[in-house]
Amino acid sequence: MKRADDMAARLPSLYREGELVLATLAQPAVQVEIVEEELLDIQRAHHFDAALELEDAAKLAALLDFVPEPWQNLALFRSWVHSQRNAALQRGAVTAEALLGFARSYSDGYQDAANVRFQNQTPALIENPPRRQWMRPPFVDNITPLSQFTIENKGLDDSDLSFLLTGLPGGPESVPVIVNLTTGEGLMFQGNVGPGQRLWLRARSDGTVEGTLERQDVTDRLRTITNVVPGEPWTAPQVQTPARALQLVRGENRIWFLPVAHYDLLGLDRFLLALADLALEQGRWDEATLDHSVFYQDAAVSLAAGWIESEPASFEVLMPTQSVRRNPLASGTEEEERERLRGAIDLGIKRLKAAGVRSTVRALAFSEVQGQSDYLTTVLPLTIEETGSTGADSMPEAGGLFDVTGYSDSTFR
Repeated sequence: MKRADDMAARLPSLYREGELVLATLAQPAVQVEIVEEELLDIQRAHHFDAALELEDAAKLAALLDFVPEPWQNLALFRSWVHSQRNAALQRGAVTAEALLGFARSYSDGYQDAANVRFQNQTPALIENPPRRQWMRPPFVDNITPLSQFTIENKGLDDSDLSFLLTGLPGGPESVPVIVNLTTGEGLMFQGNVGPGQRLWLRARSDGTVEGTLERQDVTDRLRTITNVVPGEPWTAPQVQTPARALQLVRGENRIWFLPVAHYDLLGLDRFLLALADLALEQGRWDEATLDHSVFYQDAAVSLAAGWIESEPASFEVLMPTQSVRRNPLASGTEEEERERLRGAIDLGIKRLKAAGVRSTVRALAFSEVQGQSDYLTTVLPLTIEETGSTGADSMPEAGGLFDVTGYSDSTFR
């Protein structure tokens, strides 16, 4: 026993040798070795990276206010504490460098602890990510002529509006015009939207607008009207083509919908023959002004508006987890491992980010999307009409001659 030999070596030379001496020293030597092992365990328990128990590591991490999560083992907790400590104390916590550093560091530690390997790419952080927004006017009976409603752009920048007009049974709607009263610009479709038909007005990246009526491209029938003043007819220079998408400025935008008559365009009983002012409204009992209203018209289309906002005070972290290689010892499936990492990164970033800032963490995965649409082909019920002869089974002869042509097969000359 090495400890007994070491103790014997410290005795005077006359007492160092002999079996009796070693046997006498063996018992305290064992006790000293046990004490040294316990001291070593205590020493390891006081070093975070050397601790063997999660409980010991948790007591040390509590000094920095870190508590193990239910889903963390010792390896994951150790990586969790190191990643957040470095982000908070060395990189300033709320900075983009700190947030990305945490995501990268914990991702590496998670892969080592969970026996998985994700795609070898660096996480990406997108500040003020674009968000697609949409709304329908708050009307019970859809949108009738002269309707006004408000769209609020809560983003950092101006945006372009897209619209979807869907024909209702009370249609068709003729020459619909959508005006942004806040900017003084209007968008007009020179045509009809029949029952069941859909008119897409999609804003393009270059600021123009594309029109599609079911499968038919109607971009050439769109017009932009500039400097719209309610109650004053617009002039030919104000009607411009190619049409531009309606601008949605920051804040509240007042939208006005009305069908306006144009020469050589069909729409009897639907559109207005003169440009209305903002006080003109649909005639309703006890609501409209008698001498400044028009006969009520049922809604002929429903309208939905969409736009893209750059969300303020927010950021998005993209985790490159498209490919997942699992060790046979890994406990979860590919989807479970991807979601565990995403959830951990999301929780850590929410603790590091600045107050009042919205954060989102997305775990990227391979996907294939094939968009498809259905189109209107017919309107039911079908009405079948038939025509036929009045009963004669042959064409009558030209003229009538006595004793020449038959009575039923002749006409008066």
